[in-house]
Amino acid sequence: MPRTGDRNARGHKLEATAGNGLIDRRALLGRGMMVAGAIGAGIGPASAGAEPLTDDPWSLEVGEPMPVYQTPSKFEAKVARTLSNPNFEPRNSHARTPHHMLNGMTTPNGLHFAINHGGVPTIDPDKHRLVIHGLVNRPLEFSLETLSRYPMTTRVSFLECGGNSAPMFSPEPMQETVQALHGLVSCAEWTGVKLSTLLEETGIDPRAKWFIAEGADSPHLSRSVPVKKALDDAMIALYQNGERLMPGNGYPMRLLLPGYEGNMNVKFLRRIKLTEQPAQHV
Repeated sequence: MPRTGDRNARGHKLEATAGNGLIDRRALLGRGMMVAGAIGAGIGPASAGAEPLTDDPWSLEVGEPMPVYQTPSKFEAKVARTLSNPNFEPRNSHARTPHHMLNGMTTPNGLHFAINHGGVPTIDPDKHRLVIHGLVNRPLEFSLETLSRYPMTTRVSFLECGGNSAPMFSPEPMQETVQALHGLVSCAEWTGVKLSTLLEETGIDPRAKWFIAEGADSPHLSRSVPVKKALDDAMIALYQNGERLMPGNGYPMRLLLPGYEGNMNVKFLRRIKLTEQPAQHV
């Protein structure tokens, strides 16, 4: 694209418009006619007004070795989550997604929002177990390796914290980025085993109308969910955008309840208990 200060075929100066590098329509038409004429004369567009390239430092030396796990360029260091509890005080920790610095619908794994109530547990996937019990015909225990043998399903789904956009309720207008205002929502491609598949094996007692999902983090966060949801689209998610779940997003397995607010999608899932009534949770 022509730069500010360039001139068209008639020698008129090309001015940028809108302060965003956009060129006047007449200038583009003039440049287009020049290119068309050059092509008609058998001259390639690359040779029309081409300037010699200079070698920047990175073109004069061997680059860095290939890493075993690729991470973003150092020049993208500002594309990062903001933390509500950077000093890890004894309270909740929020990490907000920088939506204003991203493009597209899918949130990269390292930038997916996360909220944890007792830090991020370091769970050994080989020792972690999921137990399904309560009002079932046959209680079962599943390891990560066992779950990996079941048919997998994949779906794209948003997760959103129930407190997302809460700053909009401020009595005074907040001059903040979309990250600060709406950064507690993200979207990913989730892959795992449908909960209904596992419940088919355990069998469901007709009295069961709810199930309690419990996590393996230190607060043992738990939530009550209707069995009807379990038999619909609930999933035991094992993968996030093609790789294992990020630690802060529930590694090694989490409950995924499409359409339910974020805190219902219990992370670090270790227990599912079928019951007649919902339980009291904090």
